Amino acid sequence: MKIQHLLAFGLFLLSFYACEEENAVQITGELQQWHKITLTLDGPSLSEDTTDNPFLDYRLEATFQNGDKSYTIPGYFAADGNAGESSATAGNKWRVHFNPDVVGTWNYSISFVKGKEIAINDAIEGEALPLNGTSGSFEVIASDKTGRDF
Repeated sequence: MKIQHLLAFGLFLLSFYACEEENAVQITGELQQWHKITLTLDGPSLSEDTTDNPFLDYRLEATFQNGDKSYTIPGYFAADGNAGESSATAGNKWRVHFNPDVVGTWNYSISFVKGKEIAINDAIEGEALPLNGTSGSFEVIASDKTGRDF
């Protein structure tokens, strides 16, 4: 079991550094089935009170695939990446959270576009941002957690 964890950690580090250099996506979390995995992107630097509203005028989505399973998850503007503690209202961090339901290799692809009220209107195509089309993968192992609340 410990070898599995070391292997998963090694794969995590490998994928983390490859993604960080190639496309500015940081993958964090336990990389275990049913655990939260977070993709953090260095995107446009904005403020909550600018003309370009980060909550309405940007749409971030990540599509996760493993075999026949595919999930498209919306992302959000995370200010400085620590706004819950810092109360920041500006920054360049954007996040997507995902809980994988099966073990194995998960591939992801990013859709990141800008347009007037694009976050609430799927009919708008918008302007592709630099991280649009970014893709990568990570390996998920079985959870090592047990107990009633898990």
